[in-house]
Amino acid sequence: MQEVDALMLAHYLIRVLMQEAAATQNIDPQRISFTGALKILRCRLPECAPEPEKIQQWYQRLVQEVAEETIPPRRHRINPRVIKQKMSKWPKKRAHHRHPPQPTKPFEESIVLCH
Repeated sequence: MQEVDALMLAHYLIRVLMQEAAATQNIDPQRISFTGALKILRCRLPECAPEPEKIQQWYQRLVQEVAEETIPPRRHRINPRVIKQKMSKWPKKRAHHRHPPQPTKPFEESIVLCH
C-alpha cells in the first residue's frame, strides 16, 4: 500500500509541476508533456540542494525547463469514434437460421453402427 501511495503522490507531484509550468507560459496544462516532465524531474532531482533558498531557485529552473516541453495541439477528429465490425468468412446469422428443422426420428433409429 505504501508503494501505491508513493506512486500516486509522485504522479500528483508531476501533474502539479506541469500545471505550474503551463501557467508560466499561459497555455493549457494538457499541452505539457507528462513523460518529458518526468524525464526532466528524474534528471534534475540529484541537483536539488538541501538549503531552502537554493531549493526555490532549483524549483524555478525546473518549472522553466518543464514549460519548454510542450506538445502540439491535438488535431480534430476526422472520423467518428465507432467500433468496427469484425471481419468473418462466415455469413451473418439471419432470421431463417434461428429456428433450424428438428429431427423427426427417435434417437435410437438415427444411430448407425459400422463394423
